Amino acid sequence: MRVFLKCAVVALLAVLPCASWAGESTLVEFNLSSYDDWYYNRSDVELNAESISHQRVKLFRTSNGIDLTLTSPVFDCNGLDSIAVDVEYVVTQGVENYAKLPLTIMFIDEESTVGTETQGVEKNSLVNQLSASFTVAASQSKGQIRLMALKADTGSNASVRSVVVTGFSHNLTGDVNGDGVVDITDVNALVNAIAAGVSAEKNTDVNGDGVTDITDVNAVINMLLLGR
Repeated sequence: MRVFLKCAVVALLAVLPCASWAGESTLVEFNLSSYDDWYYNRSDVELNAESISHQRVKLFRTSNGIDLTLTSPVFDCNGLDSIAVDVEYVVTQGVENYAKLPLTIMFIDEESTVGTETQGVEKNSLVNQLSASFTVAASQSKGQIRLMALKADTGSNASVRSVVVTGFSHNLTGDVNGDGVVDITDVNALVNAIAAGVSAEKNTDVNGDGVTDITDVNAVINMLLLGR
């Protein structure tokens, strides 16, 4: 049995030499080429490459008391432990007061705010790389990011040039050898575990049926073939 499984793994190496599934993935992005489904609540500015490059996606509180915000499309949170948000935040030329520029990054679900972080900018720094991280509850299936600058006004504000939202899963199904990536080495580790008579364990019982056997090997192979 062990010889047969080893031969099968060798054959798979030829088919899946580079296939892998890591515990980190980009959920949504905002930049010059990726802005569809993002929402900017300023009616006279359309989201496109020109408005982003010309720093028109500004965040501030208008004279009418309306907070201009940028909101991401909904993304899938299933299986995630946490997310990270990285924002390129560009200060408008001639800004009057840097103390008014802190960026508020909100993590929201379908019903309420999950978390909020506010990041300030350095004085006289025009281009700022700001980031925030949030824990994802096991019960949360969907999420969005909303950006705003609650102290900014028409005279002191900044614009959003890019956003990257990354999801992280530390308990990665199929990561048998615990290296943070699901790849062909996990298939090999499963084969060794089966040959050694390992009983069902959290990392080897991939399909959750209470047994470590060839069906778990098939489950990992399917993850690699399907990309997850």
